[in-house]
Amino acid sequence: MIIEVENQLVISKEVRQKIKDLGLGKKVKAYSLDNATTVIKVVNTTWLKDNYGIVKKIWKDIDSLKAVKKMRKELI
Repeated sequence: MIIEVENQLVISKEVRQKIKDLGLGKKVKAYSLDNATTVIKVVNTTWLKDNYGIVKKIWKDIDSLKAVKKMRKELI
């Protein structure tokens, strides 16, 4: 691993491949075990937290009230 100029930690490809849940945008926590050892752990989130706001993006250009009324009429 390398610490970049702006104190960003670069994790090697080999390590990233070993940590199955590690990926772009994933949150991690670092725990210091001693002066030379740190553990990096992927923070598990719920499906709801990972997908919060996705419906808002889908419906952004749609009048939701009209769409729901149309769906209700189709069910009758």
